[in-house]
Amino acid sequence: MSAAQVAVLHGDPEQAIALTGEMIADDPDRALPWTIKAQALLAMHRVSDAIGAMEQAIRIDPSDPGKWEMMAACLRLDSRDREAAECEHEAARLKR
Repeated sequence: MSAAQVAVLHGDPEQAIALTGEMIADDPDRALPWTIKAQALLAMHRVSDAIGAMEQAIRIDPSDPGKWEMMAACLRLDSRDREAAECEHEAARLKR
């Protein structure tokens, strides 16, 4: 577990965002930091920013159903139910 994940779990999303920023700067084509950043942004009620982070994570790793499920959750929080349902469908398809 990365320090950024620990920061999210311990209720320090600002620290998690700082740490994921460093991780992304080191390797912008790694999906995990973007996903952790989205979790931290959600903890700060920054839903639109979390959606942007998940867009990056999915761009990098579109084959992970968990990322599609996380994106669906973000979209539902933003009342974008149709798009959320599309993401849920994609997650289910990938699990087959």
